[in-house]
Amino acid sequence: MRRCSFLVLHFAFLILSGCSDPLNSSHVLSPLPDYAPTAQISYLYEFYNDAPVQINEPVSFSGYVTANDKSGNFYKTIVIQDDVAALEIKAGLYDLYNIFPIGQKVIIEAQGAWVGKYNGIMQLGRVVYEHSAWRVEEFGVRSLLDKYVFRGEGNKVVEPTKRKLAAIRDNDCGLLIETEKVLLKSDYDTIWEGLHTFYNSAGDSITVYTSPYADFARQPIPSDSITLIGILTKGRYDGSAEQYAIKF
Repeated sequence: MRRCSFLVLHFAFLILSGCSDPLNSSHVLSPLPDYAPTAQISYLYEFYNDAPVQINEPVSFSGYVTANDKSGNFYKTIVIQDDVAALEIKAGLYDLYNIFPIGQKVIIEAQGAWVGKYNGIMQLGRVVYEHSAWRVEEFGVRSLLDKYVFRGEGNKVVEPTKRKLAAIRDNDCGLLIETEKVLLKSDYDTIWEGLHTFYNSAGDSITVYTSPYADFARQPIPSDSITLIGILTKGRYDGSAEQYAIKF
């Protein structure tokens, strides 16, 4: 019997408009002198116990930006990653890519912040949404973001982790991953906008969702096999069972 895993690849780019507190090249976050990390990002997964929690002990860690809001895919947020795990920072500010480009080293001083998990990814922010037990609120203002998040030196571009569709697992959520070759089965030319399902040679599937606001939404999908790269998430994207998704 052929195994067919159903995954969703989500390219939801949003066009950003209106800047109540924009970031640009003239903004520099406060440096953190004599920085030495006390933990890896994966420590937060041990700290977190299936519900949002405030970090009340001194803990610091660092990672490198793997996703930002430059193309509109991630809205007022960035994702960082170290050698083991990943973290989404709920900044709540526009134009983050100006100060947090891909590969930028980011330092977190986490004491006082909140951590939660949403769509399979650990998130860092403030307090908790009143209507949900599974989210943390955006920092929303520069003064709060600057209290916890700093730019570091020694930037690098993180290489994606290669995963076959059948081998993707929950622990991969948040990581930058690269799929095997997949192919869109369609009898007509198709643009990226909307939902599209791709298949590997074994029949395992992965579905791509592209927002109509994505800057590539009207571009045609290649007719040949392609490799997909993005941030892995997991959620109920079609309103039914949980599915894996990739955003980039």
